[in-house]
Amino acid sequence: MKKRVTCGAVATGSALFLCICGFMFMLSSSHSASDDLKDQLAAAKREDVPVEPNDVYDEPVPASRDNAASDMRAAFAVLQDPTFKKAYGLRHDQHTAGPPEFDRAKIESILALGAPAITSLEAASKKPRLDYGRNWSLGPNLLFPELADSKRAVSLLVDKAILLNAQGKRKESLQTLQAAGRVSALIGQEPTIISNLVQVASEVIVQRGLESILPDDAKDPDLLDEAEKVVDSFGGPPNIRHAIRGELPSSIIAITMLEKDPKALGEMSGSSFPNQLFRVASVRNRMEARLIENWRGLYKELPSDPLNFDGARTAFKNMSARIDKHAGEVSYYLAGILGAEFSGSVDAMANAEAGRRILRQAIQIYRHSKAKPEIDPFGNRPLRVKQDKADFRIYSIGRDFSDDGGKPRDPKSHSQTTDTVFVFAKK
Repeated sequence: MKKRVTCGAVATGSALFLCICGFMFMLSSSHSASDDLKDQLAAAKREDVPVEPNDVYDEPVPASRDNAASDMRAAFAVLQDPTFKKAYGLRHDQHTAGPPEFDRAKIESILALGAPAITSLEAASKKPRLDYGRNWSLGPNLLFPELADSKRAVSLLVDKAILLNAQGKRKESLQTLQAAGRVSALIGQEPTIISNLVQVASEVIVQRGLESILPDDAKDPDLLDEAEKVVDSFGGPPNIRHAIRGELPSSIIAITMLEKDPKALGEMSGSSFPNQLFRVASVRNRMEARLIENWRGLYKELPSDPLNFDGARTAFKNMSARIDKHAGEVSYYLAGILGAEFSGSVDAMANAEAGRRILRQAIQIYRHSKAKPEIDPFGNRPLRVKQDKADFRIYSIGRDFSDDGGKPRDPKSHSQTTDTVFVFAKK
């Protein structure tokens, strides 16, 4: 027992000695640390790496007539009503897992309660931009209350489409799905990872709605044209370069906040960082410079093509490797805490793209077309197709890059070892 305490004391003393040595070195090079930070900020500006709140949005502020924000907020006000929330429950999660269960009476009740929200959402879907006028200077204190109801809003439109389809109003049903697709695309216009992930989840809800409706339209070429428009309504693929634009500026603002309250640094990292070092300008400048340098490296490596998922995964992997290489160095401390790992976000985007391609291929099969097979974003081989007597399934091998034979994902499991599968009835 005494030996263990002694070893712990030696280890603690050694760590403290190294920190003090690093502190003394950076203290003695205060001017160079300041220049280092200035150089990194200037380089980031030249390379169009966003570092300030004004850099976050890379689009001009939209005119009011083009901005869907007021319509979306009007819809969310309805969705926040306790009566609606109780009636709707977690139905949007059912949509994400696969084609939702059709309960006509329940859907009719939900749509009656949510009618004003549907009107607002359909109005929003006709506008090209969504800008909530965020105050990006709040950094990590910036809240995104609208995102909490975004999936529910898209699900409501999908429920309307499913009901219209059951009523035999096929074209109107598909046009409602198109509106839902455009709303999901609007959600992803905000330059944050969380908005991007909500966009992807919302798009998957629309994809699953089309999966359930598409077989009923299989014999009508005009309706298949409308089905293709649903896939087109998603717009361009989610873009990871756009999605991370708010991350570095938020981290830099966090540094200013930590300067006032260094104790929060240890709370953020879960470690016992010697907080007094953070009050020293030279130490802080070195850490901020390495943080910016690391993000510059990421932006250089991220491919310009948003469909190059392998390249994006590699860029984030290399970012993590740079941080790991310098683990334990005081100057890289902030890079380790605030240098996020977003490869999971890349996989989510690839999964949504897989859904788009699966639906396009299903439409071609219903058209009896011999079009070139769609390529699976996971593995870059053709999507797999399995034919049964009553239906056919098209699937992607998914984010584990393993072909599980078209086994659908268990919605109750968080395992990523199964395929992304869509099943279509033969007509």
